[in-house]
Amino acid sequence: MSMNTATVERYIDGFNRSDHAQILPCLTADIEWNVFGHFRLQGREAYDREIENPAFTGSPTITITRMVEQADVVMAEMTLETRPTPRPEPGIPSVGLGVEAGAK
Repeated sequence: MSMNTATVERYIDGFNRSDHAQILPCLTADIEWNVFGHFRLQGREAYDREIENPAFTGSPTITITRMVEQADVVMAEMTLETRPTPRPEPGIPSVGLGVEAGAK
């Protein structure tokens, strides 16, 4: 296994556990993360803030299904499972249930 392939596997293992200390050394300081049509992040600090995102509960499950390496480039095909954080139903307040403002 090449050093680049080992880095990708170490990164995915860390991400599956939300292990910042394992993930961040796998990234360059000028990393760019693009999810086309949704968001774009630049830099290791911005990436670090997104490892655990309030829109999701727990760590994701990322499974590498195939990896190809040519020269110094590794392409990994993966599946991703996440658990979205439940949101309150429309019209139902998330705090202060049954308490009106100013009530004693």
